[in-house]
Amino acid sequence: MTSDGMSYHHDDVDLQELAPVFVNQDGQSHPRLARALLELTPDQVAKERAKMERYYRQQESAVAQIAIENIRQAKQRELLERRHTDLSALDRRLTLVPDLAVVGMALVTR
Repeated sequence: MTSDGMSYHHDDVDLQELAPVFVNQDGQSHPRLARALLELTPDQVAKERAKMERYYRQQESAVAQIAIENIRQAKQRELLERRHTDLSALDRRLTLVPDLAVVGMALVTR
């Protein structure tokens, strides 16, 4: 929060209520990019990571129930590789976000 009482981040705002706008240096608007950048916030990625971790824990429990050892081990390896790939891709999404600067913000009331 700034000295004038304004908050310039959206941690406390419902993302469904935000209307993201991305305008490049040439003045061109990119609405799809704006929506994608909004979904790449650390909070959103953390929520997605937690959801992914729950999914893989459930899958690990199911695979552990397989009675035939060599099949169980193969499935465990496959699951571990998929988990690593998915989590790496999620982490990579955060590094794809360019250094953005807020140039304007407006509050629209109804």
